Amino acid sequence: MSHNPVSTRPAEQFLLAAKRAEIQALKSLAANCEVVALTGELIHSLQRERGISNVFLASGGTRFAGQRLVQASNSQASAAALIARFDVHALEDSRGIAGMRLLNGIAFVLQGLDELDGLRQRIALLQVSPLDTMHAISRLIAGLLAIIFSAADISNNPAVTALLVALFNLLQGKEYAGQERGLGSMGFAAGHFDETLCERLLHLQQGQTRSFVEFQKFADAEMQQDWLRLENSAQFAELSKLRGVIARLADGAPVTPEISEVWYELTTWRIDRMHDLEQALTDALLATSRQQLETAKASQQIYQTHVSTLSGSVADDRSSSLFDPLPIPGDDETQTAPTVTPELARSVHELVRAQADHIRQLSEELASSRRALADRKCIERAKGILMKSLGISEEQAHARLQRQAMTRNMRLVDLANAVIETHEATRGALP
Repeated sequence: MSHNPVSTRPAEQFLLAAKRAEIQALKSLAANCEVVALTGELIHSLQRERGISNVFLASGGTRFAGQRLVQASNSQASAAALIARFDVHALEDSRGIAGMRLLNGIAFVLQGLDELDGLRQRIALLQVSPLDTMHAISRLIAGLLAIIFSAADISNNPAVTALLVALFNLLQGKEYAGQERGLGSMGFAAGHFDETLCERLLHLQQGQTRSFVEFQKFADAEMQQDWLRLENSAQFAELSKLRGVIARLADGAPVTPEISEVWYELTTWRIDRMHDLEQALTDALLATSRQQLETAKASQQIYQTHVSTLSGSVADDRSSSLFDPLPIPGDDETQTAPTVTPELARSVHELVRAQADHIRQLSEELASSRRALADRKCIERAKGILMKSLGISEEQAHARLQRQAMTRNMRLVDLANAVIETHEATRGALP
């Protein structure tokens, strides 16, 4: 009795479907990267508006009046460009928990942007304090940063994810630098600092250090050199001296208010140089996302040609998937499959093996970026627990975690995990 071989057509169809799914994911990722680029521009514009508005308010409306109006207009233009990209096409890959966070983040940002004009009117009438203004705009910027974090969290391409993680940490550090600029300007304008203000400034400086260390882990060699040049600049050396002056003023000793202009210029110069790095990183992000998409499309064409050539062929026992020593597609074991060239591609099975190896390689390369994102989420969750249970601010929660981590000689993420585990155990013990 003869046995007809099972048709390979379903395998061919699913193999090509896998390539189409990869391309669709990369299309969505490229669209999200465009949203990220516009988000970064809006963040920078709002940071400038926040700094100018603080000087305007601290001076009683005598300084930066014209600049404030111009910068507000720039922020509105940046916001309009971003809102125009908040469409279904840019969010096609917003599935699952990470996608839900992204959509919630966008909703929060849109609401904040709607309320921004009211804040601007209060600033114009000097009806709000510099500190309240800084807190309000900083909260909106935090929402924008969350969009970038969520975009990194749903990315499934290692090259793009690494760039997104680098960009997020650069922007987070830049935001800490912007808040340091604002608080320092307030202290100098007031003619004195106090222990609380000095402690907040130190916390912001430490936050910058953490963020920039993570940024350098995922930045390429050229960008790392650009960062070192910034840190070794004469302007940063002068800024470091002013930081030292502030640290010695915690007892409330008087300081010349005119120094606020020097402080503002130095901190602004540094933030603008960070923005230059941000733009270079964003350009690399957009170029990489498009290149990855084109590579996937080219790969699909090759696979289509191979499948058409191999249609109807059946592999012999030596290449049967049932006797293949390599792990099945989706397995977590790390092994290397042989490279499939047109000359060697004699069966659909070999193409399946090549695709499985491609998926494993992507998973391995994603691991480092995923760990960085997971650590970040863990720390944010621990901060939220402390904020809710102790009734403290996010800044205070982070400072508390830092102090305890240093006291216990633990990594910050390990302490955050301990806080979460304790919280879960306590909640589980409640009747």
